[in-house]
Amino acid sequence: MADSQLVHSYQCLGLPVGAPLAQVKAQYRRLARQYHPDLNPGNPTSHARFIALNQAYNYLLVQLTQSVPAAPVMNPNVQVKVNVQPSRATPPNPPLTPEEQAFKHKFHLQWRTLLEQRRFPRAVALLDTLAARLPQDRDIPTWQATTYQRWGTDLIDQGQWDKARSYLKKALRLDPHNRQLWEEVNRAFIRLDQQINKY
Repeated sequence: MADSQLVHSYQCLGLPVGAPLAQVKAQYRRLARQYHPDLNPGNPTSHARFIALNQAYNYLLVQLTQSVPAAPVMNPNVQVKVNVQPSRATPPNPPLTPEEQAFKHKFHLQWRTLLEQRRFPRAVALLDTLAARLPQDRDIPTWQATTYQRWGTDLIDQGQWDKARSYLKKALRLDPHNRQLWEEVNRAFIRLDQQINKY
């Protein structure tokens, strides 16, 4: 059975579960134009709908561009019953030796500095090295995702929209259960769409 967020995302776009990517994109563009805040100034309902559309679209984009078979097409008149499972708490990181803790701390400080300096390729390389040394550490994918989110956001300002979209999607793949990351990426995608629509 399809997961609840997948079903909700299709429903938000008014599409049957399993609709292909081309149909998702076309429907998103149509609804985004309809509910765009610039076309509905001062309308909080349209603004909320636009945000929900972007969240649904971004989620489906990640799901449908991964090499995973699409969910089967269902009759849109059939209601889907979804059992929502409570999310499991993330298990704690495996214990680190004092040397590993010092190594991780040193790299974390370097990574923060590189982010502030917007030296994103160097930050990615640094975290790849850290991930090779501490492959079981669950903080590192979050830091990697944050790096790609910040880099993608920066690329929007540079007008490198395809690369920005690619890095934002990579951020979500690296840390798919991070709500704060989803919100940041969603804001970036909204800004990206606004930049594209200007031209």
